[in-house]
Amino acid sequence: MSTPASPPAGWYPDPQDDHRERWWNGLAWTASTRAPEPDAIAALTPAVDVSAPMQTSREPYAPAPAHPMSAPGVVYPYVGSQTVQPYGQVRPNDAWAYGAPPVQGMGSAITSVFRHYVDFSGRAGRPEFWYWYLFNAILTIGTILLFVIGILLPPVIWLGILAYLALALWGLVVFLPTLALEVRRLRDAALPWPLIFLAVVPFGSLVLIALWCQPSKA
Repeated sequence: MSTPASPPAGWYPDPQDDHRERWWNGLAWTASTRAPEPDAIAALTPAVDVSAPMQTSREPYAPAPAHPMSAPGVVYPYVGSQTVQPYGQVRPNDAWAYGAPPVQGMGSAITSVFRHYVDFSGRAGRPEFWYWYLFNAILTIGTILLFVIGILLPPVIWLGILAYLALALWGLVVFLPTLALEVRRLRDAALPWPLIFLAVVPFGSLVLIALWCQPSKA
């Protein structure tokens, strides 16, 4: 007997709460939940034909509409022995198949990066990676502008000094989480993490950028 294939990572009805959805990473449930999208609510609500006559007790029993996830060809995540598995806590052999958690904006990307400050395991999707780099670019450009203003205007030279110190301190703070994020992004694209050392090779950074742009793969 063949074992059914595990369903792909995505949002599914939460087995612990009928009114929410939970992120299935392809192997187990994660801690990420959300309210169902309007389309999902409509899909889970059986259509009622108000023009049809009401069923009486003398008519044969009509079974309830089948759940959308029980349709032929749809595999619902098995719940019997699965437990909620927080992001970053993976079993040794699951690192390559672990689904990256969803990131829905810059704020959630920043939170995810700092939550997994030195976490080199697991995965990081493209939204998390590029939102984090966009945030750093905005912060760095703003600090450099303050530094230039302080240099050009001697009365506020203290502003340039503070901007320089803040930029240097920020670089130290985000070095490790950024490195961990880059490793997780390579793993999410099914690429070996030692490719990170391309950064020390001439033009290797351009190759890395192309690799970081690759979609998530199992």
